[in-house]
Amino acid sequence: MHEAAVVEPELRELVDQWCDEVVSAVEAGLGQAGRSDPDSRRLRGFLALTQLGRLARRWMRHGWETDPATAPVLPADSRQFVLGEPHGGPAEPPPRGTA
Repeated sequence: MHEAAVVEPELRELVDQWCDEVVSAVEAGLGQAGRSDPDSRRLRGFLALTQLGRLARRWMRHGWETDPATAPVLPADSRQFVLGEPHGGPAEPPPRGTA
């Protein structure tokens, strides 16, 4: 879909609109949860969406190119950093090996 959006203006508009809606929803969720500086919430939503989307496209085409046991951990850590409670708040995951 992203590839087609590059050359098809109507599809590009739909993709842009969908992305904006998702980013707005994440921004609102961060606000409702009282997480992050209000000025950073929109960017955090964008980072969460684009990291996940790019990783998914890469995985679908090439699979995991690293140890399958650790492959999901790094994206989860990244999302936790972008969306979680700062400085060890309630959203902090348990230490590795204890969950």
